Amino acid sequence: MNRCPGEDIQDISEFTAISANIYDSAENIIMLAHKLQKDDLAYSLPFCQTIEGQAYGGRIYTSEKPAIPKFPKETYQTVDELPSPFLVPHIDTINQAITILASEKPVIANLMGPISVFTSICNNARFYRDWRKDKLTHAFTNYRKFIFRLAKSYVNSGATILSYSDPCVTKGILGNKYFAKAATINLNILDDLKKLEVPIHLCPRFIDDLNEEDTQKEVIGFTKDTYMNLISKSKGEIVSGSCIKSLAHKKDHIIYIK
Repeated sequence: MNRCPGEDIQDISEFTAISANIYDSAENIIMLAHKLQKDDLAYSLPFCQTIEGQAYGGRIYTSEKPAIPKFPKETYQTVDELPSPFLVPHIDTINQAITILASEKPVIANLMGPISVFTSICNNARFYRDWRKDKLTHAFTNYRKFIFRLAKSYVNSGATILSYSDPCVTKGILGNKYFAKAATINLNILDDLKKLEVPIHLCPRFIDDLNEEDTQKEVIGFTKDTYMNLISKSKGEIVSGSCIKSLAHKKDHIIYIK
C-alpha cells in the first residue's frame, strides 16, 4: 500500500474491541472520531485508506491486535481481473456516522486516487507493464465514475469538504512521463468532483510536482483558525498547500487551483 505519510492514526490500542472492525457500526466510528479527532477543527473520515480498494474486492489484513486496516498483499495479478467496483463495504455505517458527526463540526471525507488503489490490490509489475501498453483506459474510466458516486454519497450524508490524494503519484515514484499521465487522470477526476460544489482539499505532494505551467497558483497566508473559514467558502474549488491531517496544528499557506 502506498500509504500517505500524513496518516496519523498510529495507536488505537485503547480500541481493541473495535479496531479490527472499525466500520462495523456508526457507533464505533463516532467513538473513534471523538477520541482521535476531538481537538481538530473537523472530523476526518474514513480513518484509513482501504475503502476504495475494498469496493474492488481487495482483501484487508485482519488481526486480533489493534491495527489500521491495510492490504497485506495483492488480491489480483492483473487489472483485467478487477471486478467492476461494487457497493463499498460499510458505506451505510460510514455515512450514518458522517451525518451525526456533521451536527457537531465540519466533516472532511477522504478519497483515494486510482494509482494508489490499483497498486495496493494488484501485482505492481503487471500493473505498470499494462499501463505502459495503454491497457488500463477502461479501468481508469470505471474508477472515475466510481469515485464520483462515492464522493456524492459522502456529501449527501453531510460531509462539507472532500480531501483527495493519490500518494504514489509523484515524479520520484513514477518518473516524469507517467507522473504526467497520472496527473491528467487525477485532474479529470477533480474536475468531476467540482460538480458537487463543496471545497476539495488536494494532497500537497501532488501539487509540489505539478509544473507551474500545469496550473495557475495563488498563494495566500493563513492560520489554522482562518483555514476552515477560508476552505468552507471555496465551493467547487480545489485548495491545497498543507496536509489535511495537520490543519489543527500547523500554520502554512494555501494554494487555489483555478
